[in-house]
Amino acid sequence: MAGPARQFRFDGRVAVVTGAGRGIGRSYALLLAERGAAVVVNDLGAESDGSGTSSGPAEEVADEIRRAGGIAIADASSVAAAEGVRRLVASAIGEFGRVDVLVHNAGFNVGELDAIFDVHVRAAWMLTEALWPGMVERNYGRIVLTTSSAGLYGDGTGPGPNPKQAYATAKAAVVGLTKALAVRGRPANIVVNAVSPSAFTRLVGLNRGIINTRPGAPLPDAAIEFSRANSPARLAAAGALFMMHESCPVTGKIFNVGTGRVGEVFVGVTRGYVSPDGELAPEDVLEHFDEVRDISGSNVPIDIGAHGSWVRSVLADRANRAARDASELHQALLTAPAVARSQRALRQSLTTGLDARTVEVVILRHAAVTGNAYCWEHHLAPAKAAGLSEAEIAAIKAGNCEALDESEVQLVGFVDSCLAGKDTSALRDALSTALGEPAVVQLAMLIGYYSMIGIARTALGVKTRGT
Repeated sequence: MAGPARQFRFDGRVAVVTGAGRGIGRSYALLLAERGAAVVVNDLGAESDGSGTSSGPAEEVADEIRRAGGIAIADASSVAAAEGVRRLVASAIGEFGRVDVLVHNAGFNVGELDAIFDVHVRAAWMLTEALWPGMVERNYGRIVLTTSSAGLYGDGTGPGPNPKQAYATAKAAVVGLTKALAVRGRPANIVVNAVSPSAFTRLVGLNRGIINTRPGAPLPDAAIEFSRANSPARLAAAGALFMMHESCPVTGKIFNVGTGRVGEVFVGVTRGYVSPDGELAPEDVLEHFDEVRDISGSNVPIDIGAHGSWVRSVLADRANRAARDASELHQALLTAPAVARSQRALRQSLTTGLDARTVEVVILRHAAVTGNAYCWEHHLAPAKAAGLSEAEIAAIKAGNCEALDESEVQLVGFVDSCLAGKDTSALRDALSTALGEPAVVQLAMLIGYYSMIGIARTALGVKTRGT
């Protein structure tokens, strides 16, 4: 197989790798050093169950790096304790002046809840907090935390005590921390992702005898032997290195890496069942359970804000269900001359005295959310005449508030909230301050006007295709 066109290099970068004395952590440290990074090799030297300490594993890896011409120091501090984190960070800053890359790999997979949480979750929290100010100051950071398939999908046995329960819980918590740090780090070019590695290490053997009671689940011995034959730690390191590099294109993501394979793990949500009238009886859920679980049309939000916007767009469909296809209804109304004249007169009265740009923002956003292609197309020219640019029109359609000014962001939010049946008081107050209360009343009536076209069609007996 031909080699890559270019090689990830880390010349001038400083990386801290925890749990780097053995297994996957050792492979991370060796690969980073080979690619030019100065590496702080941290490892407590504990046994596979977390007991005992030894500086030997960290020293051996650091020596191996130096013998190969690389730059490394060893550190045997416990990152499960605040004092150990302080010593590790002080050692790294004292030797190299900064830290650009943090890979928190240390951990063990069977043990008591407090001990498991200390090394997997609290250590990740303390390490990132300790290194964060320096990364913000330099406007650069790459952080890789370690989750696990156990936390992502569940692992262990039952119905009695589950030896993997604490580990699975901690590894799921790491996902939440990763995503929160990604949101926090975006303005400062601090990229935070999580790796779910598959590799044959000494911890894998601890799964022997823990039998998954799900019918058809593979026996642990078979999984262990597959890992032994197919999952060297170096392949996990090779697949995860991009997350540590300056060119990493994503943040807040999870990647399953190992056996020469890299795949993204994502948290998504189905469109679900949406009650037609906004009310929900408990029995409705199971009656519509296929819709609740249907993954077609599902969404993978980048953060909670994106999730909220998507849910509002789903709910907005309900507000327009009575109108059926709004584009078709618009066209049908125009085939009835008397209705069309009355329609235009009503719209004109609703918009009298309003700024044209404001009106077009509201109409375009309503058309975008309700899928009214006819209305959208017929208002592009008036929107441009009112001063809206192509980029602003595209932003209105996508709900991309970053490309709009504050008043237009409020207008988009007002339309979305009205269509979703949400509380508009805060937006209404802000718009009243900017535009005046009478204008806000007119805009609310305009939104209602476009939303009621379907009911008007029915009341007036205007026929559409299929009726």
